[in-house]
Amino acid sequence: MFKKLGQNSVQSREGFVLSVISRNQLKYEEGDKIMMIDREAGVDRNNQWYTAIYTSNITRWQPPYDNESITEEKKQQIVQRVCAVLDFLEIKYVLE
Repeated sequence: MFKKLGQNSVQSREGFVLSVISRNQLKYEEGDKIMMIDREAGVDRNNQWYTAIYTSNITRWQPPYDNESITEEKKQQIVQRVCAVLDFLEIKYVLE
């Protein structure tokens, strides 16, 4: 279902790519549309690394598609896809 494109990038057979850009951002690409998703790395009570994914900013694509709003259904699809990739990469996460 997934193919690693590099250490920090994964492509899905469903036609999207998720890349870990930095400690604070993920890049979600679907066709020629791009969305930056905020995240924050942290350590839990057991000293295990995890990442917090901020789903509240999944509202718009980057230009030139920034006038196209994201429906709640599309947002949930993107969140599910991000979670699936993080599971594949064995990155612990929480949704904020």
